[in-house]
Amino acid sequence: MKVNIDDMADGFSRISFNIVDAGRFVIEPGRKSFATYTAAASGIIFPLRGKARMTFEGVTYEMEPGRFFHAGPRMTLDKEVLGESTWEFVLIHYKIPDSEKYTFPYALSHYELDSGYSPRINDMLQRLCHTCRMPSNLQALRAKSLFLSVMDEVLTCSTNRGKESGRSLVEQSIEYMDNHYMEQLTIPKLAGQYGLSSKQFAYLFQKHVKMSPNEYLISQRMKRAKELLCTTTCSVSEISDYVGYSDSYYFSKLFKKRTGTSPSTLRNFLEKNTG
Repeated sequence: MKVNIDDMADGFSRISFNIVDAGRFVIEPGRKSFATYTAAASGIIFPLRGKARMTFEGVTYEMEPGRFFHAGPRMTLDKEVLGESTWEFVLIHYKIPDSEKYTFPYALSHYELDSGYSPRINDMLQRLCHTCRMPSNLQALRAKSLFLSVMDEVLTCSTNRGKESGRSLVEQSIEYMDNHYMEQLTIPKLAGQYGLSSKQFAYLFQKHVKMSPNEYLISQRMKRAKELLCTTTCSVSEISDYVGYSDSYYFSKLFKKRTGTSPSTLRNFLEKNTG
């Protein structure tokens, strides 16, 4: 399931829910369990150490610290502890009323979030597990409060990591365009290199660079074309081809629009003033 963090945060702030239990578990390496089911309540897994592979409803997740995993109630489950280290994790079960299940589909679905390592999350999880071992009305209230604090931190960290990831992706695409501007680049081709649609890629680029990827590519080509006009004796046609335009007429028209003068006019001016 694709997660919209704003929708998820809104849902958890509005729904009624009860914490069923929360505990820390340790499983030895090599353990496998297939064709079982998740609990009757929704579950959240926070890996603490080691690695495991779990499959919910046929979808496999590689579980390791720094990630958050959610599974809905009564889902088919296969699991396997990987490597030679013990698998340690915190598991939280919570329930929402039947009347609210279809207004908050996240409670019924399986998905993951990349929250990154957070000592604050680990500390709150430890306190939540301790609170759930001493049942009382007051402790139940504290458990709900701690759970919401954990979710707040998870969603905040996931949002921040998403921003960092987007910025890194854009920086990579800029470096690629700077080195390959002379090729027949297209936005769909660039987006595809990063597993994004043209719309997603253009959104991220605009967000971080304050211009569209196409605008950036054109600006780099025009900058390089101007340098070549000023420092070489290459013809306008040769320069046009070098910076990625097979149609020299289109190149000249675009160059004039961007710089205020045509390539041939700039070349003539330079020849007169440097001859």
